[in-house]
This record gives sequence, structure tokens and C-alpha cells, in this order.
Amino acid sequence: YNPAGLTAVTGTQLTAGGVLIVPHGGFTDYLYGDKTDMPSQSYPVPNGYLSRRVGDRLAVGVGVFAPYGLGTKWPTDFIGRFDGYKTKLASIYVQPTVAIRATDWLSLGLGVAYIHSTVELHQRADLSQFPLPANPFLPPTTTFAQIGVPAYTDFADANLSASGNGVAFNGGIQIKVNDRLTLGGHFLTRKKIKYTGDVTFTQIPTNLIIPPGTTPLNPTTPLPLDLALAAQFLPDSALSSGAASTEITMPDQAQVGFAYKASDRLMLMADYQQIVWGWFNTLVIDFANPRTPDRTQYEGYKDSHGVRVGAEYKASAKTTIRAGYLYHSAAAPVQTVTPLLPE
Repeated sequence: YNPAGLTAVTGTQLTAGGVLIVPHGGFTDYLYGDKTDMPSQSYPVPNGYLSRRVGDRLAVGVGVFAPYGLGTKWPTDFIGRFDGYKTKLASIYVQPTVAIRATDWLSLGLGVAYIHSTVELHQRADLSQFPLPANPFLPPTTTFAQIGVPAYTDFADANLSASGNGVAFNGGIQIKVNDRLTLGGHFLTRKKIKYTGDVTFTQIPTNLIIPPGTTPLNPTTPLPLDLALAAQFLPDSALSSGAASTEITMPDQAQVGFAYKASDRLMLMADYQQIVWGWFNTLVIDFANPRTPDRTQYEGYKDSHGVRVGAEYKASAKTTIRAGYLYHSAAAPVQTVTPLLPE
């Protein structure tokens, strides 16, 4: 976590653990007042660290951890399904690290993190907002809503699965003021990850019939809409499955803090954290198929800030008790909070 802290270890140490995140909440549509509760879900976040002291002043290690990522799941019949009903972002950092105790009071560390990140996005497509296929009777910008298709009519299920890799750097410093007080800080660099993968479109039956005389295309006979839409899912059509890509910046983050040894058994700690989410302004999904329009969603994230306080109490030679409290501001502004992302 803070590479400079490796100089405090003795011998060889292996630690492993994890956090289980269980989000809960709901989404209320302000126009109709309908509330949808988030179904039960959980996301495990693992970590593991191996460290070894190799001399009086040198230590090495490797860490596996996940500083960013989460997910959301919603029912497929709620109003936000057209933004996303299932989203998952996972970023695993594998970080070899070296640390040196430059003086009796100063330690420095540097880690190089290899990032492997995956993203999943599942959403529905609203037929009422979809443009009509090219025809000689209506303008090219005519949508299905303009010929009577109701709003929020599902007609396609879109699933994007992609992955990407990158490298970031993690630097740290620790200053031992005296036998009781230690100051520390670290900085993790940002990295823009380019995700490449595939998107699949699956047709969803609407069971709609366009009455005779509604459009110039069916002056005398009913038009089964699903039959007409099937052509949009054929190869080289607007909704044919194929390659897709996107980019997300794993942001910079920095922490400064202290640890104070109040007694032989009690340690008090606190730190301040800033995550530079301001780099995440838009989410663009680029479809390789030129007939499928690219999607751009404005996010407008701002930097987030956190304060953490904690205590560690050695109850016995074999038992240590830890407790802490975290307050963290949100990165997503109110205007761009959607069901797509956890905030």
C-alpha cells in the first residue's frame, strides 16, 4: 500500500485477505415517482502481499490488490435499463516493489504495478428512440416513436465484454519523527486503459403490429414489427454483433497520514486521501461496425476526498483488534448519477 513501509518488516511475511462489498439502495424516477429496489448482490475484493527483508536497509515484495472497481445489478424491467441493468468493472494490480531505508528516520519505496482490467456492460435498447430503416417515404431522421411506437419499448439486449492492460507507478515515503510518531505518504499514478472486446445484440420480441395505413410502407396490410426489425440484427446491419472498444482512466491517488504509538498496546492512525477522478469526463463506446452509432455518455466526474481514522489494540500476544472509520466524498456530480455506475 505504502511501498516505503516494507522496510519495517522482518524476515519473510505473507498476508492475504479480502473485503466483501454488499451495496444496497434504490432508484427513483423523478418524473413518475416509481422506485426500484436494487436486488441483493455482493462483490468480493481480494488482496495479497508477500514481503521479505533482504538486508539491514533493503526490502522487496509483491502485492496483488484491487484499488478500483465495483458493479451494479438492476431488474431488467425498471426504467433505467436503457442506461444499464448490469455493470461490472474490475481492476487487478500486480505490483513488484522495492524499498530502502535511506537513514534511520527516512524510508523510500517504489512499486511498478501491472494492471489487468475488465469491464462488462449490459443494457436494453429502446425502439422508440431508434431511427427507422432507410426508406423513400420518410425523412432519414424519423424515429419509431414518430410512427406510434410507445416509449420504453425493449427490442434489443446489448452485452459488452472487454478487457485491457496498463502500467502504473506507486511511490511512498515514511518519516520516523521519534519512537512514537511516524509520518507517511504515497502516490499512485493514473493510467488510461484501452479496453477491447466484443458486443452482442440479441433481438427481444415486441409483439407489436403496425396497423394498416399507419405508414406508406403498409397502406393496406398489418405490419408485424418484429419481422421487419429482424433484418437489423443480420451481419453488416446496424445491430450485428462485433468488436467494440472503450477507454477509462484509472485515476491518480495520493495519501498523507500518521501513526502514533499511544502506549505499548495502542496505536492510533489517521490519513487523508485524494483521488483525481476529474480525468473521467466522458464514457465513449466505439463500435467497429460503421452502421452501429457510437455511444458517448457524459460523466463529468470530480475529484473525491476521504478521511480515515483507526486504532489498533494488542489484546494479547496472539490477538490484535483493529477498528476504523472512513468518510469519503462522491466523485459523480448529482447531474450524472445513473444506474450505470455504483455512485
